[in-house]
Amino acid sequence: ARLFKKEQRRASHLALLNELGRKASSVLNPHELLPSICRQVRNAFGYDFARIEMKDPAHDELVVEAEAGYGPDLIGRRICIGEGLSGVAADSGEPVLANSVVNESRYVALHPGIRSALSLPLKYREELMGVLSLESLKSYAFSQQDVLTLRTLADQLAIALHNAHAYQVALEQAITDGLTGLKTHRFFME
Repeated sequence: ARLFKKEQRRASHLALLNELGRKASSVLNPHELLPSICRQVRNAFGYDFARIEMKDPAHDELVVEAEAGYGPDLIGRRICIGEGLSGVAADSGEPVLANSVVNESRYVALHPGIRSALSLPLKYREELMGVLSLESLKSYAFSQQDVLTLRTLADQLAIALHNAHAYQVALEQAITDGLTGLKTHRFFME
């Protein structure tokens, strides 16, 4: 029965990876994609909280763009790169796992009662796009299999964010005159 339950959990995780891959190719608006991803990851893996922080290159900070479980007050919160688990993940480019945040000096609490946390960098090639952070009210909530699956998910999400950003840049170039910077006739017709 335990093996069956374990395989069911693994199958739901793989289904989530498949869903993200399909969504990444169809949704080209990051503001639409990110909240959906947070909700899906939270539900599929059974964690209590999920958030995605995007890198703000102008200030060398992470900004919370989407969340699930924390509440809307968290949106827009800034975290310095190098501070907290997500900041350390952004700085090092490697996942940071704290299965017992009570013993983790780098952890910065965003919600009371959290016992374990995982932050995964979202990198496209060598460019840091942001960080996916998951937290649980249970200690040792993250298995090694979960971490491996979530790393794959983070890689797919980084590709989706890169594609969405490239699409937005191309769209802006299509409706803006390169010489004057003014909107084109096509933009006004649309």
